[in-house]
Amino acid sequence: MLGCLVLLVVFITTVTAPGKDCHYELWGDINGDCRVDFNDFAMFAANWLVDCELFPENPACIALDLDEDGYDVSEDCNDDDPNINPGAIEQCENGIDDDCDGFIDQNDTDCPGGYSHTIFIDGLKDFTEDETFGTSSGGNSGYWSWDSQYLYAGMEGPDISGGSSSKWVLLYISGSVGTTSGVSYNTQQPALAFSAGYHVCWRADNGYTRVFQYNGSSWVDIGWPGDVAQSGNYMEMRIPLSSIGSPSTVDVHVNMISDTTASEWSYAAVPANSFTDGYDPDYGKFYQFDFGTMTAPNEYTPLP
Repeated sequence: MLGCLVLLVVFITTVTAPGKDCHYELWGDINGDCRVDFNDFAMFAANWLVDCELFPENPACIALDLDEDGYDVSEDCNDDDPNINPGAIEQCENGIDDDCDGFIDQNDTDCPGGYSHTIFIDGLKDFTEDETFGTSSGGNSGYWSWDSQYLYAGMEGPDISGGSSSKWVLLYISGSVGTTSGVSYNTQQPALAFSAGYHVCWRADNGYTRVFQYNGSSWVDIGWPGDVAQSGNYMEMRIPLSSIGSPSTVDVHVNMISDTTASEWSYAAVPANSFTDGYDPDYGKFYQFDFGTMTAPNEYTPLP
């Protein structure tokens, strides 16, 4: 019960007893009769320790509402922010328990859909351990995540920071119209393990990023509707789901290549068992992410 006890300390009173017109204020004049006596001490002692659960009507039991949102500190899980309180609406992609029910974002029953994590495209790595993937190459990591608006991808490794115009990060993404024939880079053209409708490429000098869409007969450049950032050995991008057909599930593959003549190479594949690093390997595995479940990205098993 100690947590419910209120310590009331009175320094100066401004209360004036009926009929009294004090010409000065006295420290400790609790009843306002212009003098400090045993009556003041008795009133002070009566309110020294108050059990506010048993006697909530006691004047000492005034609950604080620091952010003035209508919820006091006993109810409000963040009394410094008026946007966070039991009456607030849960915002499903901000990493905050907005409505103080103990559940955050997609773990809250107020949020429809499944797993969701927003990545800020600023060159600083926001991907979590659950969104981190090993690759077919040592020293490289791949990243996948998504929210209700974007698909996020990233790659980390020594060739990201080299500024090379011959090193690429390549993504393949499923679509309503697709093909299992990848895009040619110099003399490398992989066969894919799923029917891809979109191909995203980023060059390691950060000077070229594009999305290509398969139109039923060929790959067509549709520009770059997303955002990309690179810092040191790390790059990240986001692709609007609306630009890839607003899917509810998506098949994906990512890897790196070198397209330098006489030293062409494919490496850093995600899934890591998609291929063995080398010249022009076919892509034998992929991930299929279901946006309607709470399954974290790296909990999925590579297919087929």
